[in-house]
Amino acid sequence: MNSLEGSLKMFIDCHAHLDIPNATRVAMKEVIEGAKKKSVTHIVGVIGDPDRYPHYRIQAIFGNIIHVIGIQRGQAMKDHSSMLSLLRKEINARKPHAIGEIGLEYSSTKNSSVRKRQQELFRKQIQIAHEYNLPVVIHAGYGTDKDLVTILKEERAEDVGGQIHCCRNGLEAIKQILDMGFFLSFGRPHVEEDQLANSVLYTPVERIHNETDSPCGLIGDPPRAKLLPENVVEIAKKLALMKEMKMTEFAKRILQNAREVFRF
Repeated sequence: MNSLEGSLKMFIDCHAHLDIPNATRVAMKEVIEGAKKKSVTHIVGVIGDPDRYPHYRIQAIFGNIIHVIGIQRGQAMKDHSSMLSLLRKEINARKPHAIGEIGLEYSSTKNSSVRKRQQELFRKQIQIAHEYNLPVVIHAGYGTDKDLVTILKEERAEDVGGQIHCCRNGLEAIKQILDMGFFLSFGRPHVEEDQLANSVLYTPVERIHNETDSPCGLIGDPPRAKLLPENVVEIAKKLALMKEMKMTEFAKRILQNAREVFRF
């Protein structure tokens, strides 16, 4: 850690998953403390699988976690009613900072019924966000731009606002998403890609988040995370360079942006 990083003490990972399989209080604590050593003072902890909602209670122990809970698109073919009931139960027991990650992804399926079920689940959770006055964290891109924009507009999602996580949308969709007031979150390795670099350059810094999407998959034997929340410092450096900003200025701006969305 250089002196600049040490003096900032204000990095935030705007999207990470601490609810990996076999996660425990001790394991989460190690990840969180490792991040703090790198001056990552806050982590947005996202849980999108009802089977892992017990990890929400573990996360609640730690004071620097911004809690996000929802039902991600991979669960769309399961019973919506029971999953949404579980989600409401968790929200009522311990209100999170946002609902997510929710959304769409078509790259893995051409099945129209699967896509329709994703859309239904997405809409229902935006409606719950309205009910509880919570922002939404959205997984999008991957061939979904047209349906994404349509659903956001029809469900008045701009009224609750939120974050487009790991933004991989086309520029035309990005323009409309920004017009609706959403924030776009960028992280590696995607910021290395030409299309995403153009998206970062187009997006005003006042609407940017940075993230790791930790663990971003597992590697090695025994398996370990590809990325940890502490790695968001490297991502912030890359984004600050792309935006031609000083690191101090950029880090402060991202923390302010996160506070606007998650209200912490």
